[in-house]
Amino acid sequence: MIPPPPLIPIPIPQARQSFDPSWPVHSLGKMDVLCPDCGALHWMVERLSKSSNINPCFGMCCYQGKIKLSPLHNLPPELDTLFRDQTPQAKGF
Repeated sequence: MIPPPPLIPIPIPQARQSFDPSWPVHSLGKMDVLCPDCGALHWMVERLSKSSNINPCFGMCCYQGKIKLSPLHNLPPELDTLFRDQTPQAKGF
């Protein structure tokens, strides 16, 4: 009887491997820079290359003020409660 060929381990893609705490961590820092046009929060590295750190401009949220959305209507009270409360039911929502 001929023995079966040896099994060749197939490498597991990195995205499927178990987490390893020794891997380097990449952080963009806080997302705390406001768009001057619409108030959306961004990371500083998202600013347009032609803008400065002192006066950052962003194009992904409102296309530098060219897109304006009408204000949202108030939520029905039941949904508003689920969004704002700290109850187990609201947190589960």
